[in-house]
Amino acid sequence: MELCVKGFEISDNFPFLCLLFSVWQRLEMLKTVSNVYRNDIIKKWLLADEMI
Repeated sequence: MELCVKGFEISDNFPFLCLLFSVWQRLEMLKTVSNVYRNDIIKKWLLADEMI
């Protein structure tokens, strides 16, 4: 048996499930990062507006 992320145990017959899970995790991480980045840009715009 091969141990997958976060205790997902997957047999050798289903390695693609492990792959799908890691891809899904990366997508979630990217979504979080882009949200933080977008919020940061919005805050900078708001600050720039206040300075004018």
